[in-house]
Amino acid sequence: VNRNFCCFPCFVSSVSLETVWTPTQGIKRRDFLRANSEKALTLCDNSQKDLVLSGELQLQAITLQGGYCHRKVNFKMSRYIPFSVPPGDSPGLIVVLSINNNLYMSCRMEDNKVVLFLEQYHDDILTDRDMDRFLFYRKTTGISLTTFESVKFRGWYISTSQQENQPVELCKVDAANRLTSFRVN
Repeated sequence: VNRNFCCFPCFVSSVSLETVWTPTQGIKRRDFLRANSEKALTLCDNSQKDLVLSGELQLQAITLQGGYCHRKVNFKMSRYIPFSVPPGDSPGLIVVLSINNNLYMSCRMEDNKVVLFLEQYHDDILTDRDMDRFLFYRKTTGISLTTFESVKFRGWYISTSQQENQPVELCKVDAANRLTSFRVN
């Protein structure tokens, strides 16, 4: 990782960028630039269910009542910029969602289904060869509805069940009984 290097004219002088280098058959190529633009936020689905931590490593969607608002998960969202984007491909901002300095939302394929995890990772995710498992396209539609699509597994979205107290999962956009739109607070 080469810090504070930018091969473009500095387009935003107050944003620090980090370059990610990935070896490819002896040639190094840039995949992403990390914009040090961390933002704190909470997420609630379009049925007003908040995301809460259930157990150590699982998220659930629950409608919180009265004095239980402290149970909402406070996420940190960091933005990543792809070095190159294929023509006509603009799926949204690329972000990483973390809960603390070493607990990240990630995904992997299990039994022909993409599964969402809260993964403990103690190193810099930029140095991981499989870092795209942590990346999501953030796309906002209308005034305030946001979806999070997996970068590694296109077509799979962070979602909640229409029922209470169910785990947050990944689903195909057309999955019945799953909500893929969130309000970012």
